[in-house]
Amino acid sequence: LARPLLAAQSGSRAGQRKASGRASARGTVPKKVRYSKASKELQLQYETGDYRLAAEYLRVFSPDVSNLAMTGGPPSHAETPVVHGKKGVAVEAIEPVGSYALRLRFSDGHDSGIYSWKLLEELGMDKLRNMRAYVARLKEEGRSRIPAEPKSKEELLRKLAMQQGGGT
Repeated sequence: LARPLLAAQSGSRAGQRKASGRASARGTVPKKVRYSKASKELQLQYETGDYRLAAEYLRVFSPDVSNLAMTGGPPSHAETPVVHGKKGVAVEAIEPVGSYALRLRFSDGHDSGIYSWKLLEELGMDKLRNMRAYVARLKEEGRSRIPAEPKSKEELLRKLAMQQGGGT
């Protein structure tokens, strides 16, 4: 079941609200925002359309510094991040950043990307093109969307620590 975006925050009025759909300096605020744990999707309703963005997609196209370093700039159609092995990742927490963005914390420990309303809308509008380019790039590099299995006990322990919030 989908639930309101910030409902987990104790009594937060922001968690219960419907966004206005108004324009801000950083893009249009969506009318509705929900996250479904079952489908691992962030669901956004903008004037341009309704978008369902999988956690994997959001993680791969994170606007954080490590992704920017890999691509030489912000995620775009020409440069897709080469982050791999994120097929099963989930969003564990969502925090508002002012009135213009969200910070997402993923099950792999990644939590440094700030997703502006404008970026989320663009990711929604361009999802099919972005994912096709991403999958093609993974194929070119011999990588996979599926996480690799740990090769040693130490690697398994490190992976478990990451899943429990121990790093990016």
